[in-house]
Amino acid sequence: MKTIAALFDQDGTLTDSGPGIYYCFKKAMAEMDYPIPEDSKLRIIVGPPLRDSFICFGVPEEKVEEAITRYRKWYFTEGLLMNTPYPGIAELLKKLSLEKEELYVATSKPTPLATSILQNNHVYSYFNRIYGASFDKSHDKKELIVKDCLDSLAPSVLPVMIGDTSFDVQGARKNNILSIAVTWGYGSKESLVEAKPDYLVSTVKEL
Repeated sequence: MKTIAALFDQDGTLTDSGPGIYYCFKKAMAEMDYPIPEDSKLRIIVGPPLRDSFICFGVPEEKVEEAITRYRKWYFTEGLLMNTPYPGIAELLKKLSLEKEELYVATSKPTPLATSILQNNHVYSYFNRIYGASFDKSHDKKELIVKDCLDSLAPSVLPVMIGDTSFDVQGARKNNILSIAVTWGYGSKESLVEAKPDYLVSTVKEL
């Protein structure tokens, strides 16, 4: 039996990052005098690249970098701390680690931020390596980040992408690996079903 290389998305899969992301996104929008969306409309910004989210909510292309800078100012000081693992995740990671499976993070969040969040929540040590986005817009697509991870794996492992949005499923498919979609995060179940993951699970126990 092959060793599994589990590539976990972070936001909405490992940790509930929504509160911190919402808070910092709204802070940036307010500072630039753009309309502040209600939380119910902000679920779609958890997971995709940050620049895409600001454009989606009306920030012009030429103002996006300023919005990102303002967002990160708040995220580095406050939003980072509003982030906790979903119930059962720490236990799952410990179990997989004891079973000698290889664990990775493949996230559209910049690598230093993803690392800090995992360290703050005492689960960083379970992972072989963290693969994230760059701080600029040059390397933030999920399929590229997944490829970074896959390029480092031995042929003897079986890679599988685990995430809560269609971006995770698409990133897996574009790299020809298996995908497991989880429904407790920020992607809608309808969009996940439409993306056609190899497996769809609704609880950490099921995963």
